[in-house]
Amino acid sequence: MLLPNRIRRRPPAFLLLLCSVLTIFSWAEDPSAAGTSEASCLSSNIVSVPSRPTVTNATDTTQCGVVEVQYGLERQWPGGRSNRDDLFGGLRLGLMHNLDFHWASGAFVHVLDANGDRLGYGDNWLGLRYKFLKQTKLRSSLGIFYEAKVPSASVVDGLGTGRVDHSLSFLASKDRGEVHFDFNVIELLAGRTNSPGFDKTPASRCLRRGLLPAASAE
Repeated sequence: MLLPNRIRRRPPAFLLLLCSVLTIFSWAEDPSAAGTSEASCLSSNIVSVPSRPTVTNATDTTQCGVVEVQYGLERQWPGGRSNRDDLFGGLRLGLMHNLDFHWASGAFVHVLDANGDRLGYGDNWLGLRYKFLKQTKLRSSLGIFYEAKVPSASVVDGLGTGRVDHSLSFLASKDRGEVHFDFNVIELLAGRTNSPGFDKTPASRCLRRGLLPAASAE
């Protein structure tokens, strides 16, 4: 007997999410990592994990018990005389030695286009990043990063869509001497503005950058 289409057909995004969860459990960490986690959370030596300026996310997470603040200014030129400026940033909190919490927002958004010149507050994003495999001499480190958008930007002023979005990223990082490589594959589910549901807009990107000395404090 054939099942209804709504049962037989599943959005690819849910398959990706399921595969990611299964991957995490299949790469369960060694029990000895528990000691590392405890030492990281109780350590008085604080090591910063810079993640800007880049356009990708590394697998390295914020140290357990540490809060890091990051902000940056972005400018986009969609075409013609239009432009968009974002003062975007937020906080990262280390929850475990391989898990951190992210809060980010567009603290200042400026849009100039055919509809005029507007200023306002942007959207908020909440997320978790988890590194489930450490790098070795032959392999890269692997992780996942999930974020959900909390719509807070003005729809009337054209600063946001007013819809909830979901983002799921697969992360890979590798150090080669003084050079660091990050590779991200991102699945974005953008909330539709005119009807219920989401539009899938997958993308991938890669960045290579020189490593900076890690900042630390006692």
